[in-house]
Amino acid sequence: MPPCLESAFTEAGRRFVLTGTRCDNGQLIVKLTVTSERGDLQGELRGAVTADDLAPLARLLDAASRTHPAAVPPPRQGGGWAPAVSARLSARFRQEPDFTILAAEFGCSRGAIYEELTRQGLIRSPGSGHTPPASRPLSEAMQQRRQIHRNTHTRWSDEEERRLAQRCADGVLTPELSNEFGRTELAIESRLLKIAAVGPAADQARLNAL
Repeated sequence: MPPCLESAFTEAGRRFVLTGTRCDNGQLIVKLTVTSERGDLQGELRGAVTADDLAPLARLLDAASRTHPAAVPPPRQGGGWAPAVSARLSARFRQEPDFTILAAEFGCSRGAIYEELTRQGLIRSPGSGHTPPASRPLSEAMQQRRQIHRNTHTRWSDEEERRLAQRCADGVLTPELSNEFGRTELAIESRLLKIAAVGPAADQARLNAL
């Protein structure tokens, strides 16, 4: 089947090619290859995504490409965040509220980002019973995303994870799980992998992650 998406360019003597082939279920099999001038394969990425996932993935790759390990100081010093890094995180969060992108930029886990932003009072901790002084309304882009996926970019509760694992074990597939939990299919697959769920949807998530 011919690709429905194809883009390529050459840089520093290497050829970068991105192709996307549409599956019967509507997903795209996306393949990125890096070859030398002689055509020798030097790198490859491959996986299944939806068309809606392309823009967030592009942002994540862009954030990763701008993150140089030597230029990013370690976020934690003696169990806490370095003051300068903590201040930079605060500023970046106001520009980019996506924990995945922030985690890539600061070289730490999404959980570490969440904990530090909670400590700063920029986000509300579950059960805290108060509204953080620096709370702010959702951006227009986030409001639009939540019209499609009502729970996008919200933290998973323990009960949601248990229910997700059970629904996956019952044989419910990713598109239905996405509708049920109000999250993107990419978020569903990511969570299935994190909680080591068992079932067809989890199996497909593992294949897509290869």
